[in-house]
Amino acid sequence: MNKIPAPDRLKRTNSGFTLIEILIVIALIGILSTALWSNLIQSIYKGKDARRKQDLSAIAKSLELYYNDNISYPAPPLDFGNPLTHPDDASIVYMAKIPTDPGYPDRNYCYDGGADFYRLYANLEISSDPDVLEVFEACPADGVEYNYLIKSTNLP
Repeated sequence: MNKIPAPDRLKRTNSGFTLIEILIVIALIGILSTALWSNLIQSIYKGKDARRKQDLSAIAKSLELYYNDNISYPAPPLDFGNPLTHPDDASIVYMAKIPTDPGYPDRNYCYDGGADFYRLYANLEISSDPDVLEVFEACPADGVEYNYLIKSTNLP
């Protein structure tokens, strides 16, 4: 006796993915994207912190040039976002534009000083940075606490 083949609609095929396989793939993608996102955020923070350090270093160099010409540092506050010029001759420019914080455009760095000294403050976002101060210092000019400081060479 010959067997009659079953119609195609009754045959069972094993093509496609099971629900558990799809869920495992989604979970793996989620774990990998979380790890990559975390690394991306850390890289962005490191970049901003490097920029902050460069900015304060550039401001410090400009302040030294200012001091060499005027035998004093400029009185606080510095006009962040605008040029640092000679007090009597605006054509003498020490810095074309005093930089502002790259992460917070509405918040500037802090400058505190007198005729013979200065301190420049910033907040670094990576707390494990070796240059972060152990104790936050409040800038006298604005009362905000900062964790990074550059000061004139004549201060201890």
